[in-house]
Amino acid sequence: MAGNMRGFDPSLTRRGRLDTEGRIIIAHHLILHSYGPLFPKGSRGGPQEAIRRPSEFPLLWFDKAKRRAVGAGFAEVVRRRRYTVWACAVLENCAHLCVRTHRDSSQAMWHEFAEESQSRLRLFADVADNHPIWSEWLCVVSLCTPGDVRRAVVHIGESPDQENLPPQHWPFVQPYDGWPYPKLLGK
Repeated sequence: MAGNMRGFDPSLTRRGRLDTEGRIIIAHHLILHSYGPLFPKGSRGGPQEAIRRPSEFPLLWFDKAKRRAVGAGFAEVVRRRRYTVWACAVLENCAHLCVRTHRDSSQAMWHEFAEESQSRLRLFADVADNHPIWSEWLCVVSLCTPGDVRRAVVHIGESPDQENLPPQHWPFVQPYDGWPYPKLLGK
Protein backbone atom coordinates (compact mmCIF):
# COMPACT_ATOMS: atom_id res chain seq x y z
CA MET A 1 0.00 0.00 0.00
CA ALA A 2 2.82 2.44 0.81
CA GLY A 3 4.13 2.04 -2.72
CA ASN A 4 0.84 3.40 -4.10
CA MET A 5 1.12 6.51 -1.95
CA ARG A 6 4.56 7.50 -3.28
CA GLY A 7 4.51 11.17 -4.25
CA PHE A 8 1.11 11.74 -2.59
CA ASP A 9 0.79 15.22 -1.14
CA PRO A 10 -2.16 15.51 1.27
CA SER A 11 -2.19 19.32 0.90
CA LEU A 12 -2.85 19.01 -2.87
CA THR A 13 -6.54 18.89 -3.76
CA ARG A 14 -8.33 19.05 -7.06
CA ARG A 15 -8.68 22.82 -6.59
CA GLY A 16 -5.06 23.42 -5.48
CA ARG A 17 -2.84 23.30 -2.41
CA LEU A 18 -4.36 24.05 0.98
CA ASP A 19 -2.77 25.81 3.93
CA THR A 20 -3.10 24.53 7.49
CA GLU A 21 -6.47 26.30 7.84
CA GLY A 22 -7.91 24.71 4.69
CA ARG A 23 -7.60 27.84 2.51
CA ILE A 24 -6.45 27.45 -1.10
CA ILE A 25 -2.90 28.71 -1.59
CA ILE A 26 -2.51 30.77 -4.77
CA ALA A 27 1.13 31.84 -4.37
CA HIS A 28 4.21 31.63 -2.17
CA HIS A 29 6.58 34.28 -0.88
CA LEU A 30 9.92 32.45 -0.93
CA ILE A 31 12.77 33.91 1.11
CA LEU A 32 16.36 32.71 0.78
CA HIS A 33 18.83 33.93 3.42
CA SER A 34 22.55 33.79 2.82
CA TYR A 35 24.45 31.41 5.05
CA GLY A 36 26.84 32.76 7.64
CA PRO A 37 27.39 33.54 11.30
CA LEU A 38 24.31 35.81 11.47
CA PHE A 39 20.98 34.01 11.32
CA PRO A 40 17.68 35.92 11.03
CA LYS A 41 15.43 35.51 14.03
CA GLY A 42 12.09 37.01 12.96
CA SER A 43 9.89 35.85 10.12
CA ARG A 44 6.90 37.19 8.19
CA GLY A 45 8.18 40.74 8.42
CA GLY A 46 9.08 40.46 12.09
CA PRO A 47 12.04 42.24 13.62
CA GLN A 48 15.24 41.60 11.74
CA GLU A 49 17.18 40.75 14.86
CA ALA A 50 19.91 38.22 14.47
CA ILE A 51 21.47 35.58 16.63
CA ARG A 52 25.09 34.51 16.38
CA ARG A 53 25.90 30.93 15.61
CA PRO A 54 29.21 29.27 14.95
CA SER A 55 30.10 28.94 11.29
CA GLU A 56 33.17 27.82 9.43
CA PHE A 57 32.06 30.02 6.50
CA PRO A 58 32.02 33.81 6.36
CA LEU A 59 28.76 35.69 5.98
CA LEU A 60 28.20 36.01 2.26
CA TRP A 61 27.30 39.46 0.94
CA PHE A 62 25.93 39.91 -2.57
CA ASP A 63 27.52 42.79 -4.49
CA LYS A 64 26.09 43.92 -7.84
CA ALA A 65 27.77 41.10 -9.80
CA LYS A 66 26.60 38.43 -7.36
CA ARG A 67 23.05 39.82 -7.36
CA ARG A 68 23.06 39.58 -11.17
CA ALA A 69 24.33 35.98 -10.96
CA VAL A 70 21.55 35.07 -8.52
CA GLY A 71 18.99 36.71 -10.82
CA ALA A 72 20.38 34.82 -13.83
CA GLY A 73 20.06 31.57 -11.86
CA PHE A 74 16.47 32.43 -10.96
CA ALA A 75 15.72 33.21 -14.62
CA GLU A 76 17.02 29.78 -15.63
CA VAL A 77 14.79 28.07 -13.06
CA VAL A 78 11.74 30.04 -14.25
CA ARG A 79 12.50 29.08 -17.86
CA ARG A 80 13.17 25.42 -17.09
CA ARG A 81 10.36 24.80 -14.59
CA ARG A 82 7.86 27.24 -16.15
CA TYR A 83 7.16 29.06 -12.90
CA THR A 84 5.15 32.29 -12.89
CA VAL A 85 6.99 34.90 -10.82
CA TRP A 86 5.19 38.10 -9.85
CA ALA A 87 8.01 39.74 -7.86
CA CYS A 88 11.72 39.24 -7.20
CA ALA A 89 14.34 41.13 -5.21
CA VAL A 90 17.94 40.03 -4.73
CA LEU A 91 19.34 41.98 -1.81
CA GLU A 92 22.70 42.15 -0.05
CA ASN A 93 22.28 38.90 1.90
CA CYS A 94 18.89 37.46 0.93
CA ALA A 95 16.47 37.08 -1.94
CA HIS A 96 12.67 37.25 -2.14
CA LEU A 97 10.34 35.82 -4.79
CA CYS A 98 6.57 35.79 -5.13
CA VAL A 99 5.73 32.67 -7.14
CA ARG A 100 2.35 31.37 -8.30
CA THR A 101 1.46 27.90 -7.04
CA HIS A 102 2.69 25.14 -9.28
CA ARG A 103 2.74 21.38 -9.52
CA ASP A 104 5.98 21.60 -7.48
CA SER A 105 5.61 22.16 -3.75
CA SER A 106 6.82 25.45 -2.25
CA GLN A 107 9.75 23.57 -0.71
CA ALA A 108 10.71 22.09 -4.09
CA MET A 109 10.51 25.55 -5.69
CA TRP A 110 12.69 27.03 -2.91
CA HIS A 111 15.29 24.31 -3.49
CA GLU A 112 15.21 24.80 -7.29
CA PHE A 113 15.96 28.52 -6.90
CA ALA A 114 18.60 27.87 -4.21
CA GLU A 115 20.47 25.18 -6.13
CA GLU A 116 20.67 27.02 -9.45
CA SER A 117 21.80 30.27 -7.85
CA GLN A 118 24.35 28.38 -5.70
CA SER A 119 26.00 26.92 -8.78
CA ARG A 120 26.33 30.40 -10.29
CA LEU A 121 27.66 32.01 -7.11
CA ARG A 122 30.32 29.34 -6.71
CA LEU A 123 31.92 30.63 -9.92
CA PHE A 124 33.10 33.73 -8.02
CA ALA A 125 36.69 33.57 -6.74
CA ASP A 126 35.73 34.71 -3.23
CA VAL A 127 33.08 31.98 -2.77
CA ALA A 128 34.47 28.62 -1.64
CA ASP A 129 33.31 25.53 -3.52
CA ASN A 130 31.94 24.07 -0.29
CA HIS A 131 30.25 27.28 0.97
CA PRO A 132 26.55 26.44 1.51
CA ILE A 133 25.53 29.88 0.11
CA TRP A 134 21.97 29.74 1.50
CA SER A 135 21.02 28.96 5.10
CA GLU A 136 19.10 25.76 5.80
CA TRP A 137 16.26 27.92 7.09
CA LEU A 138 13.55 27.36 4.49
CA CYS A 139 11.26 30.37 4.71
CA VAL A 140 7.98 30.17 2.77
CA VAL A 141 4.90 32.31 3.36
CA SER A 142 1.67 30.96 1.85
CA LEU A 143 -0.48 33.55 0.10
CA CYS A 144 -4.19 32.71 -0.15
CA THR A 145 -5.88 35.82 -1.56
CA PRO A 146 -5.13 38.32 -4.33
CA GLY A 147 -4.70 40.90 -1.55
CA ASP A 148 -2.01 38.73 0.05
CA VAL A 149 -0.23 38.50 -3.31
CA ARG A 150 -0.46 42.24 -3.94
CA ARG A 151 0.99 43.01 -0.49
CA ALA A 152 3.87 40.57 -1.10
CA VAL A 153 4.55 42.07 -4.54
CA VAL A 154 4.67 45.58 -3.06
CA HIS A 155 6.85 44.45 -0.13
CA ILE A 156 9.31 42.67 -2.43
CA GLY A 157 9.35 45.59 -4.88
CA GLU A 158 10.18 48.05 -2.09
CA SER A 159 12.88 45.86 -0.53
CA PRO A 160 15.85 47.09 -2.65
CA ASP A 161 15.10 50.69 -1.65
CA GLN A 162 15.19 49.70 2.02
CA GLU A 163 18.80 48.56 1.51
CA ASN A 164 19.70 51.62 -0.58
CA LEU A 165 19.90 49.50 -3.72
CA PRO A 166 18.56 50.63 -7.10
CA PRO A 167 15.15 49.35 -8.23
CA GLN A 168 15.30 45.88 -9.75
CA HIS A 169 13.61 44.80 -12.96
CA TRP A 170 14.00 41.13 -13.84
CA PRO A 171 12.84 39.94 -17.29
CA PHE A 172 11.27 36.78 -15.84
CA VAL A 173 8.93 38.76 -13.53
CA GLN A 174 5.38 39.21 -14.82
CA PRO A 175 2.92 41.80 -13.51
CA TYR A 176 0.34 40.33 -11.15
CA ASP A 177 -2.99 40.08 -12.96
CA GLY A 178 -5.29 39.18 -10.06
CA TRP A 179 -5.00 35.41 -10.67
CA PRO A 180 -7.01 33.31 -10.05
CA TYR A 181 -9.73 35.95 -10.48
CA PRO A 182 -8.47 38.27 -13.28
CA LYS A 183 -11.84 38.38 -15.11
CA LEU A 184 -13.65 39.43 -11.94
CA LEU A 185 -11.19 42.30 -11.58
CA GLY A 186 -11.82 43.52 -15.13
CA LYS A 187 -8.47 42.28 -16.47
